[in-house]
Amino acid sequence: MNIRVSAIAVILSLTAFSPAQALSCLNPSIMTLTEHSKSQEDMVIVYGQLGADAVFTGVEMRPGAPDLAVSFTVPEIQTRPHMGWIAGPAAPIRGPVSPMPLDTPFVGPVFGASLDSRAFSLGVCSPDYITNPAPDLIAKIRACLDDGQCADG
Repeated sequence: MNIRVSAIAVILSLTAFSPAQALSCLNPSIMTLTEHSKSQEDMVIVYGQLGADAVFTGVEMRPGAPDLAVSFTVPEIQTRPHMGWIAGPAAPIRGPVSPMPLDTPFVGPVFGASLDSRAFSLGVCSPDYITNPAPDLIAKIRACLDDGQCADG
Protein backbone atom coordinates (compact mmCIF):
# COMPACT_ATOMS: atom_id res chain seq x y z
CA MET A 1 0.00 0.00 0.00
CA ASN A 2 2.81 2.40 0.87
CA ILE A 3 4.54 1.79 -2.49
CA ARG A 4 1.30 2.51 -4.34
CA VAL A 5 0.84 5.86 -2.55
CA SER A 6 4.48 6.76 -3.20
CA ALA A 7 4.15 5.89 -6.89
CA ILE A 8 1.03 8.05 -7.23
CA ALA A 9 2.77 10.92 -5.45
CA VAL A 10 5.74 10.69 -7.82
CA ILE A 11 3.50 10.62 -10.91
CA LEU A 12 1.50 13.61 -9.69
CA SER A 13 4.62 15.59 -8.90
CA LEU A 14 6.06 14.89 -12.35
CA THR A 15 2.90 15.91 -14.18
CA ALA A 16 1.70 18.76 -11.97
CA PHE A 17 3.68 21.37 -13.87
CA SER A 18 3.25 20.00 -17.40
CA PRO A 19 0.77 22.68 -18.53
CA ALA A 20 3.06 25.43 -17.26
CA GLN A 21 6.03 23.91 -19.07
CA ALA A 22 4.04 23.64 -22.28
CA LEU A 23 2.96 27.27 -22.08
CA SER A 24 6.52 28.41 -21.40
CA CYS A 25 7.54 26.94 -24.75
CA LEU A 26 5.18 29.05 -26.81
CA ASN A 27 7.34 31.25 -29.01
CA PRO A 28 6.11 34.73 -29.87
CA SER A 29 4.24 35.01 -33.15
CA ILE A 30 6.00 36.34 -36.23
CA MET A 31 3.73 39.40 -36.08
CA THR A 32 4.75 40.13 -32.48
CA LEU A 33 8.40 39.74 -33.44
CA THR A 34 7.90 41.99 -36.48
CA GLU A 35 6.27 44.70 -34.38
CA HIS A 36 9.06 44.43 -31.82
CA SER A 37 11.72 44.68 -34.54
CA LYS A 38 10.51 48.17 -35.45
CA SER A 39 11.80 49.54 -32.14
CA GLN A 40 15.02 47.53 -31.96
CA GLU A 41 18.14 48.77 -33.73
CA ASP A 42 19.82 45.36 -33.67
CA MET A 43 16.84 43.25 -34.80
CA VAL A 44 15.42 42.98 -38.31
CA ILE A 45 13.09 40.61 -40.15
CA VAL A 46 14.67 38.73 -43.04
CA TYR A 47 13.21 36.58 -45.78
CA GLY A 48 15.37 34.19 -47.77
CA GLN A 49 17.23 30.94 -47.29
CA LEU A 50 20.34 29.48 -45.76
CA GLY A 51 22.67 27.47 -47.95
CA ALA A 52 24.73 24.44 -46.94
CA ASP A 53 27.73 26.81 -46.83
CA ALA A 54 26.07 28.61 -43.86
CA VAL A 55 25.48 31.76 -45.93
CA PHE A 56 22.04 33.38 -45.69
CA THR A 57 20.91 35.05 -48.91
CA GLY A 58 17.70 37.04 -49.07
CA VAL A 59 16.25 40.40 -48.13
CA GLU A 60 16.01 42.50 -45.02
CA MET A 61 12.42 43.71 -44.65
CA ARG A 62 12.67 47.32 -43.43
CA PRO A 63 9.94 49.61 -42.07
CA GLY A 64 8.78 52.16 -44.63
CA ALA A 65 11.55 51.30 -47.10
CA PRO A 66 12.15 48.87 -49.96
CA ASP A 67 13.62 45.49 -49.12
CA LEU A 68 17.39 45.45 -48.91
CA ALA A 69 19.24 42.50 -50.49
CA VAL A 70 21.54 40.90 -47.90
CA SER A 71 23.98 38.02 -47.70
CA PHE A 72 25.79 37.05 -44.51
CA THR A 73 27.44 34.05 -42.88
CA VAL A 74 25.55 32.46 -40.00
CA PRO A 75 27.48 31.27 -36.91
CA GLU A 76 28.29 27.55 -37.24
CA ILE A 77 26.50 26.69 -34.00
CA GLN A 78 23.23 27.72 -35.66
CA THR A 79 23.61 25.25 -38.52
CA ARG A 80 24.51 22.12 -36.50
CA PRO A 81 21.91 19.87 -34.88
CA HIS A 82 22.13 19.95 -31.08
CA MET A 83 20.16 18.71 -28.09
CA GLY A 84 17.25 20.99 -27.31
CA TRP A 85 13.59 21.12 -26.42
CA ILE A 86 11.02 19.72 -28.85
CA ALA A 87 7.29 20.31 -28.48
CA GLY A 88 5.73 17.12 -27.16
CA PRO A 89 2.07 16.09 -26.84
CA ALA A 90 1.83 17.14 -23.16
CA ALA A 91 5.09 18.94 -22.49
CA PRO A 92 8.41 19.65 -24.20
CA ILE A 93 10.90 16.80 -24.42
CA ARG A 94 14.65 16.86 -25.06
CA GLY A 95 15.85 15.67 -28.42
CA PRO A 96 17.99 16.59 -31.44
CA VAL A 97 17.06 20.00 -32.82
CA SER A 98 18.16 21.17 -36.24
CA PRO A 99 18.18 24.90 -35.60
CA MET A 100 18.06 26.31 -39.12
CA PRO A 101 16.54 24.91 -42.31
CA LEU A 102 18.97 24.54 -45.19
CA ASP A 103 17.95 25.44 -48.74
CA THR A 104 14.38 26.20 -47.60
CA PRO A 105 12.81 29.67 -47.77
CA PHE A 106 11.94 31.13 -44.37
CA VAL A 107 11.08 34.41 -42.70
CA GLY A 108 12.08 35.44 -39.20
CA PRO A 109 14.05 37.76 -36.96
CA VAL A 110 17.81 38.15 -37.04
CA PHE A 111 19.91 39.97 -34.47
CA GLY A 112 23.11 41.96 -34.90
CA ALA A 113 23.82 45.56 -35.75
CA SER A 114 26.01 44.70 -38.75
CA LEU A 115 26.09 41.96 -41.37
CA ASP A 116 29.21 40.39 -39.86
CA SER A 117 27.54 39.94 -36.46
CA ARG A 118 24.13 38.58 -37.51
CA ALA A 119 22.59 35.58 -35.72
CA PHE A 120 19.11 34.10 -35.90
CA SER A 121 16.77 33.88 -32.95
CA LEU A 122 16.60 30.21 -32.03
CA GLY A 123 13.76 30.75 -29.55
CA VAL A 124 13.15 29.03 -26.24
CA CYS A 125 11.96 25.67 -27.56
CA SER A 126 12.18 26.10 -31.30
CA PRO A 127 13.55 28.72 -33.67
CA ASP A 128 11.56 31.91 -34.24
CA TYR A 129 11.09 31.52 -37.99
CA ILE A 130 8.49 30.21 -40.40
CA THR A 131 9.55 27.96 -43.26
CA ASN A 132 7.94 28.25 -46.69
CA PRO A 133 5.90 31.33 -45.74
CA ALA A 134 2.77 31.93 -47.79
CA PRO A 135 2.63 35.16 -49.83
CA ASP A 136 -0.20 36.47 -47.63
CA LEU A 137 2.03 36.14 -44.54
CA ILE A 138 4.79 38.11 -46.25
CA ALA A 139 2.16 40.76 -47.12
CA LYS A 140 1.04 40.89 -43.45
CA ILE A 141 4.63 41.34 -42.30
CA ARG A 142 5.10 44.18 -44.79
CA ALA A 143 1.85 45.82 -43.60
CA CYS A 144 3.07 45.56 -40.01
CA LEU A 145 6.42 47.13 -40.88
CA ASP A 146 4.98 49.86 -43.11
CA ASP A 147 1.58 50.70 -41.63
CA GLY A 148 1.66 49.30 -38.10
CA GLN A 149 -1.05 46.72 -38.88
CA CYS A 150 0.48 44.02 -36.69
CA ALA A 151 -2.52 42.11 -35.37
CA ASP A 152 -2.24 38.32 -35.45
CA GLY A 153 -4.83 36.39 -37.37
